[in-house]
Amino acid sequence: MNASILNFISTIVPKLAPVRPTRASYPPSAVDLTKPVEIQKRSTLKIANSLGRKVTCLTGTVWITVDYDRRDHILEAGQSFVPVTNELVLVHALERATVDIVTVQGR
Repeated sequence: MNASILNFISTIVPKLAPVRPTRASYPPSAVDLTKPVEIQKRSTLKIANSLGRKVTCLTGTVWITVDYDRRDHILEAGQSFVPVTNELVLVHALERATVDIVTVQGR
């Protein structure tokens, strides 16, 4: 193939097949997870190594999504979520929120 065709293909392919962000695209948040964490509106907390952790929304509302899982979860104050995989968990504050992340026994 000549260079102009390869160049054309390299500009078209990314537009046709978008690449899903990888774990490296979302470095874990550098926060102390041993105490409740306040998340500002429209901010995201990233939790790596999530298996065996429980996320509880103490105040506000958060949107939780897990890497490679098509399901999303909305938590309001008093509700909890326990990941069933060890994938990256993104906790996004729909409004100012406080979450508590604890280790679940038996995991």
